[in-house]
Amino acid sequence: MEKKPNNLTELSRLLNKDYANVWKDVQALQGLEIIKLKKEGKEIRPIALYERIVFDLPVLPSHKPLENSQLLTKRAIF
Repeated sequence: MEKKPNNLTELSRLLNKDYANVWKDVQALQGLEIIKLKKEGKEIRPIALYERIVFDLPVLPSHKPLENSQLLTKRAIF
């Protein structure tokens, strides 16, 4: 079933995410031209510009996967 939220509040509920985090995500997706944000009165409606996005990333033979002990957690401060 395809879900098309009418506004960002509805989207944050569907995703079970905080509105502020959803706002940051949709701003990034809009910047990448993956979605469009349409203002309708006081509401902002996210509109998908694609039905599907496929990432095709090459795996180079010289790259080895990191083990759990090698993974680092980074925290960005904005």
